Amino acid sequence: MVTQRNIKVMAHDLHRVALDCYHRGEWQQAIEKWREALDLYPEMRMTDYYLGMVHYDIGLIDTACEYFKNALAKTPEAPAVLYRYGVALYDHGELDEAQDCFEKTLLKNPNSPSIHFYLGSIAHIKFDLNRAISHLESALSINPTYVSAMYLLGIIFYQRGEIYKAINIFEKILGLVPSHAAASLELAKRYQQIGEVDKARVRFERTLQLYPNHASAHFLLGRVYLEQKRYQEAATQFEKALELNPLDAEAVCHLSSCSLALNLTERAKAILKDGIDRGLKLFPQTMELKALLKELENGR
Repeated sequence: MVTQRNIKVMAHDLHRVALDCYHRGEWQQAIEKWREALDLYPEMRMTDYYLGMVHYDIGLIDTACEYFKNALAKTPEAPAVLYRYGVALYDHGELDEAQDCFEKTLLKNPNSPSIHFYLGSIAHIKFDLNRAISHLESALSINPTYVSAMYLLGIIFYQRGEIYKAINIFEKILGLVPSHAAASLELAKRYQQIGEVDKARVRFERTLQLYPNHASAHFLLGRVYLEQKRYQEAATQFEKALELNPLDAEAVCHLSSCSLALNLTERAKAILKDGIDRGLKLFPQTMELKALLKELENGR
């Protein structure tokens, strides 16, 4: 005779097998075993939580949210479940619900830098920059090397016009993680913004040493060279930017300008014609390309 106790034991055994599969990366087998455990013993508390975790890991966010919601119904206010449900809701774009989960979790775990980070990120998305800064600074007071929080804080300082604060943040990130491409690119742009053209050039060049296929870095370095009247080097960067992003109308304009500066008028015309022919007809900048081409053809 199968007793309730035996059912619980069998369900827990299946749960342990599922956990082993999960830790080995055998996700489908883990899902099957956890579902079997739930079929045997629906009241089992953490199985829904782990099913949420595994579905989140494989990118099925909708399903993960459902399992986390079920887990929360069985273990109301459980910090781990609230946190993971909040993360899944955040990734799903349900920001109000995610914020509610994180705020409840924060009451139970006020020293979690990741909760402060997510609340800061949500506030940033909602354009509540003061609240975002407060949460991000709280995250960094707990974990001073939390790079994701540092990066977002740097972006917010830039958006508020506090350029030197942003520069300071991006420099700190690169001191911790020299290969951080996004921080490197932002630092270069901020240097360029305050007129530190040589610093910007060096930073763009370092970014491209790390990530040679970064189209934006090629384009922005080209603009620095253009500003310094290094037309051939600028042209090389715009050409590389266009190899990576053939529909960059602004790069076409700048490349054509470089050719003109190098007295290569026919090449400048060819660049503009090619840009228009390659599909830039749908872009607003195409009118500018056509106007430039008309000027060249008229000998201006």
